[in-house]
Amino acid sequence: MIRNRLGKEKSPYLLQHAANPVNWYPWCTEAFDRAQKENKPVFLSIGYSTCHWCHVMAHESFEDAEVAILLNKSFVCIKVDREERPDIDHMYMSVCQLMTGSGGWPLTLVLTPDKKPFFAATYIPKNTSYGRKGMIDLIQEIDFVWREKQDTIRQTTNQVQVALEHVNHHDEAPSLTEADINVFYRSLKDSFDSEYGGFGTAPKFPSPNTCLFLLRYWHVYGENNALHMVEQTLNRLHDGGIQDHVGGGFHRYSTDRYWLVPHFEKMLYDQALIMIAYAEAYQITHNDQYKKTVNRIIDYVNNRLTRSKGGFFSAEDADTEGEEGRYYLWSYDEIQRILKDDSELFCRIYDIRPEGNLREDAHFNKTGLNILYRAKPIPALAQECRVEPEHINRTIERSLKKLSTARKKRTLPSRDDKILTDWNGLMIAALALSGRITGNAQLIATAGCTATFIMNHLYNDKEQLLHRFRKRKAGIIANLDDYAFFTWGLVECYRATFQARYLIHAVELCDTMISEFWDHQTDKGFFFTSSESERLLVHQKVLYDGAIPSGNSVAYFVLQEITAITGTDRYSSFIERSEQWMSAPVRNNPTSYAFFLSTFLRHFNTPSTVTIIGDPESKATGTVINTLNDRFLPYAAVRLRKSDLDTDLLSIIPELGSLPMQKKHPVIYACARNTCYDPTSDIKTTLKRIGSRTTTLDSQQ
Repeated sequence: MIRNRLGKEKSPYLLQHAANPVNWYPWCTEAFDRAQKENKPVFLSIGYSTCHWCHVMAHESFEDAEVAILLNKSFVCIKVDREERPDIDHMYMSVCQLMTGSGGWPLTLVLTPDKKPFFAATYIPKNTSYGRKGMIDLIQEIDFVWREKQDTIRQTTNQVQVALEHVNHHDEAPSLTEADINVFYRSLKDSFDSEYGGFGTAPKFPSPNTCLFLLRYWHVYGENNALHMVEQTLNRLHDGGIQDHVGGGFHRYSTDRYWLVPHFEKMLYDQALIMIAYAEAYQITHNDQYKKTVNRIIDYVNNRLTRSKGGFFSAEDADTEGEEGRYYLWSYDEIQRILKDDSELFCRIYDIRPEGNLREDAHFNKTGLNILYRAKPIPALAQECRVEPEHINRTIERSLKKLSTARKKRTLPSRDDKILTDWNGLMIAALALSGRITGNAQLIATAGCTATFIMNHLYNDKEQLLHRFRKRKAGIIANLDDYAFFTWGLVECYRATFQARYLIHAVELCDTMISEFWDHQTDKGFFFTSSESERLLVHQKVLYDGAIPSGNSVAYFVLQEITAITGTDRYSSFIERSEQWMSAPVRNNPTSYAFFLSTFLRHFNTPSTVTIIGDPESKATGTVINTLNDRFLPYAAVRLRKSDLDTDLLSIIPELGSLPMQKKHPVIYACARNTCYDPTSDIKTTLKRIGSRTTTLDSQQ
């Protein structure tokens, strides 16, 4: 039953609220016009479909007739899907953080009819309790303030506006130095949890951006402790309850220090970024567990987040049948009944107990239930149980298949089936990079098919990139993240296939990104929305690398990558200005800019370019490519000219046309340390020239 104006929307989150007794509007001119006409404030609620506390607030308040009557009487009510309109979410999340010192979802604001906020909060219970103001009391208080204290409201909105404008502007500082990089590294050492991996205390996030920085720090400086922190973190993530051991994939974050109890939603962007961290760690260490983890993530994405006709869905819910985590938890008796003879060993492997294994300090009280959690490494457990490690591995494989079959009888968590360009761009990058590193051609093919899907279905008649696709329709003008992340995916597709069409499209996207999003007036960074997008309170720039790296950071990265691959300087000024403009905020709070600093580290490494002239179908050229893919070379640009007729590539890198080609052997041209070496066909010589770093294990082989 549809009771409000959300029933015709595309967003699964908005559709979840279409039957609420609250008279919701989507974000639209009509809603604000009505607020203006009736002189009512706007009640703005922002969330997303897989958000547990959004569901809680919906059940307590938005489905409640008493609350709905008060909301409808005093406000014009607007619902926004933060994933569909990240511009609105970024703006009003900044407001909430300015007004309250914190943020989160559901995000709740009250605005004037001209969109200016004067109240902000996150989750609000229905009734006041334990000193926390409830919705019923709050609505009445805000209604009184609106009628009687307009001067106070104007003062508040003016202060917020000034603060927002200040956030968007900062003075430039001296350029970042190697000392700044080392300050960040030392801060990571200080916050590293040496026992359980990860950084800081609860709640604890997987932090793939930080892992990518540390791998590059190891590459540049040979600091083995940087690599150790990544390995310890990835090992504990793998063993923890934050990984879905039965179905694959990772939950959003851990509520505790131990990676035991997660918030159970699964996000596409987490799968992509965590996959990249494991793939690069595998490239360095050749630890087969990391490769298996990549494949387990892929299995999950294929099973639950893949659209049969192209593209990847956004997320899977934390709740099932109104209960968080229900789908993922097991009783001791269930395990005994399903696994029979294997149950005793399996329970030791995964710490399954009759009373349940959820720790009291994990803020998740489910007595008698267990989450799969490897308490001990397999070698130690094998010694303790007096069995071979391979026996344990066979037991795990056999048992997880049985549990998977049993779990299929449960009600699946709901899925947010909208396709977002930015998050799909991350997954394209992850697939192409992982496929290149692990030698899995299917991953590379899937990345290419997804890139083609976006090119075919997420552009409008004006050839503008769009943000969202659902039910065979695309919409919403793309934001900076869409351009930057999709470009990243295309760059990785080029590196995995050497098909010039990906590189050509990446250059086109970068040109448009600069034209539409760069702040041409101040020459300082990229705006989040284009010049054609709806203008909100301020034209905002997003810098912070959170669970997802910022569009500014990824734009900086892809401009560097394309510059290195093409050998042109068309983006040099934008790269330099980004570094200058970002230096002050990065220096003040480096932990918030891990992805940006991963790219900035390039300045303290020996940048190199490897050009291969040869037939990619030949065994000799394939050996050269595979050897390069087997090495961690984050700051090496590799390109391939397939023949004298490689016109697509020569159209953007014409100087490659002058390099001669041999019929029998590939020719490798390498440049490093401001020196271009004589051509060779020996890949070992090339690796020495470009300074490939190896682990101790590599050097012993």
